[in-house]
Amino acid sequence: MSTESLYSRCRPRFYLTICLNGVPWKTDDFSAETTVDQVVSAAVEHFLAEGLAGLGGFALALIVYGYLNPPLRGNRTLGEGHVTSGSLLKLILRNASDQA
Repeated sequence: MSTESLYSRCRPRFYLTICLNGVPWKTDDFSAETTVDQVVSAAVEHFLAEGLAGLGGFALALIVYGYLNPPLRGNRTLGEGHVTSGSLLKLILRNASDQA
């Protein structure tokens, strides 16, 4: 077994709360190395399964001290976006201009 595969098994998981329209999803499925795009895809899939989201372009924003920050860049990792275990995130619709 390679060192990298052993390390990937031992990566600490993040405990996150991701909200859409005030409905929280508490999860520990992600780590600092997970990309924002991967989290968005999983969150949309979760909320679609719950019947709470429609199809569309979504982004993820970090909430700090009750304030919504600008959307995180999709190609960055959670760690690069300063997301830590215990963070509160909000799934938001992207602006039409962001999708162009």
